[in-house]
Amino acid sequence: MQSVFRGSVGLGLFLTVLAGMGCSTDSKTETAADVHSTPDTITIPDTIVADTAPVPDTVLSDAVAPDVTLVTDTMEPDVSDSTTTPDTNEPDIATTPDTNEPDSATTPDTLTPDVIAPSACGNGTMDGVEGCDDGNVIDGDGCSSTCAIEPQCTEGCTDTSECAADELCVGKPKTVMGATGQCAPKGSPSGTGQSCGASTPCPTGLACLGEFIWPDGQGFCIAGWQAKDFYSFDSAAIPDDGTTISSSIVACGLATVPVDIVVTLHLDHPRPEDLLITLEDPNEQQGTVLDHETYAGGDIVAFVGSGDDSVNGLWTLRVTDTVAGESGALLGWSVYLLSNFD
Repeated sequence: MQSVFRGSVGLGLFLTVLAGMGCSTDSKTETAADVHSTPDTITIPDTIVADTAPVPDTVLSDAVAPDVTLVTDTMEPDVSDSTTTPDTNEPDIATTPDTNEPDSATTPDTLTPDVIAPSACGNGTMDGVEGCDDGNVIDGDGCSSTCAIEPQCTEGCTDTSECAADELCVGKPKTVMGATGQCAPKGSPSGTGQSCGASTPCPTGLACLGEFIWPDGQGFCIAGWQAKDFYSFDSAAIPDDGTTISSSIVACGLATVPVDIVVTLHLDHPRPEDLLITLEDPNEQQGTVLDHETYAGGDIVAFVGSGDDSVNGLWTLRVTDTVAGESGALLGWSVYLLSNFD
């Protein structure tokens, strides 16, 4: 009989069992319990309360119990018991911890920064991060050489005394409170007066008067400060009930009368052909910009007034949706004015 007993309680019980089995050469009588053969393994409960005083641990000699080996409980786990293998802190294969590597089935989206297309300032088309693009890289015309909107009609001059000795203060609106003009060079720059057109542009620093309204090549070059873009970023809903909305800008720092009037619209409307759009000049003369026509963006040449009206002052755009069913919005607009002296 090979068994393993743990602790003093187990040894005491074993001795008590031996005593109960009548381990004596003089005894002739066996109880019914003694007739049964002793099992190879004795299951010992975790806690036994004995009636007798605890028996101290004793190492038995081979004569008493040659097949019994006493092992003192060291509270170490039984490595032979596969069901109680201690945790070695190694991860279970079935529950392998996250190694922070993305699962191939649930790979997170890669964050790619928005790519802003590089701008080509001076090509006449707003792209990239440009605030404006008037087709040139000249400062002082409303759109700077870096295609940023310049302060307009608020940071110029109010009198020639504020300008340099070789400059004049020109283009101060008389009807707009607080508006300013600009200091412009006296005299005419080189190249002024030569013929020009869309296919024959003026030298750098000059503008082609009549480029948009006269046949190609029949315009003539003027000082660059006589041509400017003016911008409005007013954003307003365009109702489809016939209500008219309006947006105004101030023009300043030009000569005295307009020649070319070029409008660009920024619309968000599914049917631009439902719209009637007009432009009013500083003299309250009106001209048509869009009259129930399709529009996909770009320049619109407008004819406003007699051509002898003041160019510096308040210009007002009016938009009316005359057809019910579709509404939209005006996101902004601009006007390019080429001026001359009357």
